[in-house]
Amino acid sequence: MFSFLKPKYPAKDLEMADVLLKNIKKGCEGGQAFTGNAEWQLFRGYSSLDEGIIKNEWLYFRIYIVDLATFLAFGDTPKRQLVLDPFVRNVTNWLKNRPAPSILEARICLFPDPANPLIFPPENAEPAVNRLNRRIKSYTEATKLENEQANMRAQVFAALCGVSHDIASIVSINVYLSTLKVKTAKVMKEFLTA
Repeated sequence: MFSFLKPKYPAKDLEMADVLLKNIKKGCEGGQAFTGNAEWQLFRGYSSLDEGIIKNEWLYFRIYIVDLATFLAFGDTPKRQLVLDPFVRNVTNWLKNRPAPSILEARICLFPDPANPLIFPPENAEPAVNRLNRRIKSYTEATKLENEQANMRAQVFAALCGVSHDIASIVSINVYLSTLKVKTAKVMKEFLTA
């Protein structure tokens, strides 16, 4: 039997979902010049990169990091879903009317096998929530390969931003992403146990 009742989430979990989304929105719509942010600084020296594409890719990656951090903080438990479900609902509502611009060129990830690169085809303009769903799948697959190939998530992220071959950038991105993941998991645990 189908229930019209919404699941009940503890107030603390709903508040955590709101805080996480507010931090993501602040990072991508905060009114600060994006080129001054730490995320942009990872790409300094690449004058030909599209700031809008990189900004959107950071948005998708930050949302993915929340998914990964909830797993690190709570494992595959009901508590994880209590935090993640309201967050996903909020993100979906926010992004369903937000446009994701066209990306006219294919992006290539040369690793782990340059002879058999991972190719991300050009993308048409679409709702950002659709693109986010593809990015979550790409990052999840990259995470599965992390044991075989170090920095795989960073490699996929760099390729999606248009930087597929610079090892120094990939290592810097990986360090930043790892720090962001750990900080997010720590904040969640502290927030929910306070």
